[in-house]
Amino acid sequence: MEKLLMESNCRSVGEVARKILSKEKILCLYKDVTMSGTMEELTRIRKELKAIGINVNQLTRGFNSSRDESGKAFYKLKAIERSKDIDVQVDRLMSLVTSLTKKWLQE
Repeated sequence: MEKLLMESNCRSVGEVARKILSKEKILCLYKDVTMSGTMEELTRIRKELKAIGINVNQLTRGFNSSRDESGKAFYKLKAIERSKDIDVQVDRLMSLVTSLTKKWLQE
């Protein structure tokens, strides 16, 4: 029952015993350790995309508050640079999604 407790969503041995006696289903949770690297990479991509989004918002604010054309040109160029970073992250993301799709849809 200890092993079942460790693998399930039950919080105590008593809860495991009650579910067994009442013939309730016990939800067992298993961690696929082969996915750890992929999940870490997805987390990194998410954080990087969020940081890029914040930076683009700041650039947009600067562009909109700039009064002269040289200031607007500066913010425009910086935004273009950041959009290239987005492209890199989206390419990484699509590669990961493709590999996940192959793994989960294999027959």
